[in-house]
Amino acid sequence: MIDTNVIFIIRLHTPLHTKIERGKIRNKIKKILSFILTCTMLMGMSTTAFASEMLNVSTEAPTEANISRGLGRPNEDNCVNLTEEELDFAGEATHSTLYTNSYFTGKSSVDYSITNYYDRTLTVKIYSMSNPFICVDKIEVDANDTATGTISGLKADKKYYLTFSGPSHFTGTLK
Repeated sequence: MIDTNVIFIIRLHTPLHTKIERGKIRNKIKKILSFILTCTMLMGMSTTAFASEMLNVSTEAPTEANISRGLGRPNEDNCVNLTEEELDFAGEATHSTLYTNSYFTGKSSVDYSITNYYDRTLTVKIYSMSNPFICVDKIEVDANDTATGTISGLKADKKYYLTFSGPSHFTGTLK
C-alpha cells in the first residue's frame, strides 16, 4: 500500500518552474492542434463546383421544395417529360457529388449518352424521388470516354434524378 504522506511530500518538493514549463508546453500543443483543425476545416469548406460550367446540375439533391432558380433544388414544376423532350446536362466538380436540377419522367426505359472528360471513372447513379436512399441503377463511365446505353426497369409515372460522383467533368443527354 502506498503511503499518501510520501506522495504529498513529493508533490511539495516538485519545483514550481517545471509545472509552469509543462503548462506552457501544453498551451503550445493546444495552439498547434487548433491551427491544424482550423486549416482542415477551411480546406473542407472550399468551393467545389463551378456554376458557369454546369447545365441542369447542382450540388444539392432535387426535392419538391419551392425554390425557383439558381443552383438549388428544383420545384415540382421542374420536371422533364422524356416523351416530349430530352434532358441535357453538364457539370464539373473537384470532389462534390452533383445532382440533376430536373427530375425526369415519362418512360420506363431511358436512352443515355454521357461523356466523361475527367481522368478517372465517373459514377452516375439513378434515384427515384419516392425513395431517394436506394439507388435504382448505376452507370460507370470510363476516364475520357463516352458511355451510351439504356436504363430500364423504370416506372413511367415516377420521378427520377441522376447523381454524379466527384471529382467530375461531364456532359450528357437522356432521351
